Parts: sequence; C-alpha cells; structure tokens
Amino acid sequence: MKLARRLFYLSLVFSATAFAFAFIVREYLVLALLPSLVAVLWAVAEIRCWRWAAAPAFIILIVLMIPAAALGAHWLYLLIGLLAVLAAWDLSRWMALAGRAQRLEDEVLLAGTHARRLGWVLLVGFLLSLLGINLQIKITFGWAFLLALSLILALSRLVSFLRHS
Repeated sequence: MKLARRLFYLSLVFSATAFAFAFIVREYLVLALLPSLVAVLWAVAEIRCWRWAAAPAFIILIVLMIPAAALGAHWLYLLIGLLAVLAAWDLSRWMALAGRAQRLEDEVLLAGTHARRLGWVLLVGFLLSLLGINLQIKITFGWAFLLALSLILALSRLVSFLRHS
C-alpha cells in the first residue's frame, strides 16, 4: 500500500504542477493556484480516508483543463496533467478497494503489478496522444467510422484479455 500511496501523491504533484505551469506560462497566476488547491484537498481527503472526494476532485481537475486550453496553454502540459490525474484517480480507487479487502495475499506484489500495468497504460496513452496530435490524415467519414469501430472492438478484446490474465 505504501507504493500505491507514494505513486498517488507523486501523480497529484505532477498533475497540479503541469496544470499550474500551463496557467503560469499564460500569466494567469490566480488560476494557477486552483489545481494546487484541489490537489492538496484531494491529498487531505485521502489521508482522512474520505474516499468520496476522489471523484469530485478528479472532475474538477479535468474541468480545469478547459480554461487552460481556451487560454492557449501548450498541449504537452495539458497531456501530462491529464495522464497524471488519471493515474491519481486510478491509484485512489485501487487504494480504496485494497483497503476494503479483508485479507490481501502478497500485497507488495499486487501493488507492484498494478503500478507496472498503470505505467504501461500511461506510456501507451502518452505515445498514442503524441501520435494523434502530430499526425494528420484526411479520410472520409465512412473510413473514420470503420476505424473507430475497429478500435472499439480491439480495445474491448484487450480489456477482456487483461481481465483474464
């Protein structure tokens, strides 16, 4: 549980820093305080075991991306912040589920396995986001629909494979 907790706090720091930096670069210093405040409140809620606070904090941090993007923040700050918030939310949910379990066999191994899977998901998400941002292909709606449908099917197969492994 210590590994998950440390990674959770590290994710909060990364997300708050990335979002705050996105506002600071555009010289909106007051708005830069909001992500840090939400991250601190989320951390305090986690310490006090207020598991309900994870969802509102997650939503608020995601919604804070809207004014940052509207003000012209660089996409890299927003992407790093988004991935870090997703990691923090996932780790928060994992800690809540692990805390409710009656007995965990080899908790260190479970936490390490979850952290490795989360790391791979974040890496793939980052690389696919970079690819999507930097690659422009002109296709018709029919081809885009077929591509989206095949991606949904592939992702559902991947999720079912990961659940069975």
